Amino acid sequence: MFSLVTKGSQRNKIAMILIGLIILFGSDYLLQMMHLGHSSIQYFGLRIFIILIAIINLFTLGTNKITSQRIGYRRPVRTAWILTIICLVIVFMMSGFIINVAQVIEQPNHILQVIIMALSAGMFEETVCRGLMFSVFANMAKNGKHPLLWAGILNSAIFGLLHLNNYFSNGQGLNITVQQVFYAFAIGLTFSVVHIATNGLWVGIILHTLFDFQPTISSAITQANNWIVLLIIFVPIIIIAIFYLVKADSLVKPGMDIRFNIQY
Repeated sequence: MFSLVTKGSQRNKIAMILIGLIILFGSDYLLQMMHLGHSSIQYFGLRIFIILIAIINLFTLGTNKITSQRIGYRRPVRTAWILTIICLVIVFMMSGFIINVAQVIEQPNHILQVIIMALSAGMFEETVCRGLMFSVFANMAKNGKHPLLWAGILNSAIFGLLHLNNYFSNGQGLNITVQQVFYAFAIGLTFSVVHIATNGLWVGIILHTLFDFQPTISSAITQANNWIVLLIIFVPIIIIAIFYLVKADSLVKPGMDIRFNIQY
């Protein structure tokens, strides 16, 4: 059996979540009001600042670990973990990862911009959602039977909803944005599984950064996907992730045996 481990103040974590989100969305709107594009030095500086916020989030979190020992691919979760890896491969294939990398390399003037934007998105979103939010929600559900399940679902739901910003600030179509919220939720659940299985954030940060490494990262999506195709692909991914989270919870000590180090 494993024990859940969180360190640091709940209040500080919640404060850093709110501050980070305000800075992220507030600065985007400010740059739009100033009519500054994604290639401006101000936008570049903003992304560097967001990376620094992500680093501060790591210190606020106290630890990257979720459990006293890494759950990894132990017997109760082994099948779900293997299926999760397959799902990640499918998602990367769907995103056209190899083509995206080739297109970025063909535009040497934009390589640094793409790297900074992808890295800032990967670091910020993983430290806020899979780091701070996951830790806060796991603590809130610590006396229940499924703290990992609820922490995974709630942080992923918020992660998905954050993409509504593309509709309000980037002029992205409503149907496209709703699709993005849906598959972002599914991907968030998968990254939550990675967070638990590896007992850390860095693998998720790297995967998230690679997923966002595409030439159109700073542009709104202009073409909607087929809903049937999305459902066929992402509903099984959601089910597999939930299956892993439930099995992982079965390995965690129940009730008051869960060890939390909370400092106020």
